[in-house]
Amino acid sequence: MALNWSALKNFIDTLAVKKTNSFLWAVAKKINAHDTSIATLDTSLAAKITGPASAGAGNLAVLDATGKIASDSGIAAANVFSKIKIGTITRNQTLDSGDVAYTGVGFKPREVDFLSSNGASGIVGAIGWDDGTTHCSMNVLSGQTVVLCDRSINASDGATWAQYGYIKSMDADGFTITWVKFGSPPAGTITSAYKANA
Repeated sequence: MALNWSALKNFIDTLAVKKTNSFLWAVAKKINAHDTSIATLDTSLAAKITGPASAGAGNLAVLDATGKIASDSGIAAANVFSKIKIGTITRNQTLDSGDVAYTGVGFKPREVDFLSSNGASGIVGAIGWDDGTTHCSMNVLSGQTVVLCDRSINASDGATWAQYGYIKSMDADGFTITWVKFGSPPAGTITSAYKANA
């Protein structure tokens, strides 16, 4: 069954006005790859489907060379992650407080998620989120949970000692964590898996 190109044109024009769904825009782009004649229906349609040079009125999105959204006039940039890096970092939990820069991410993150543990029984493990301003984590100790918004990484016995961290700055190739030592932590290593988003 042949596609109704006029209906598709009207559909895409509606998206261009509403600027609410870049996924559907991308689907239309894929359709166009199979029949370039759709662009002849409207000279402005070609730019809307194949990708405009820049975001702006009537343009749904701008894709980079990999097909990811580089910018979108209809979706707030703060709500779109176009880059992701997953990795791990470690911290000797007996070290004194101080800042440590972590590099190798490949871009400046907007937000970083953490899964952290020192592998010891009866010690806090944490799931954290950090955008460099707000540092929150859900901490689990002996079956109980508590949410703290002064750290995104945490190892602690819940009472007498802790080694925790939060992002001080987002950097060009990673992030800097401020580590805080409380009390006298025993020997151990905190391992944190992270997902950096930009």
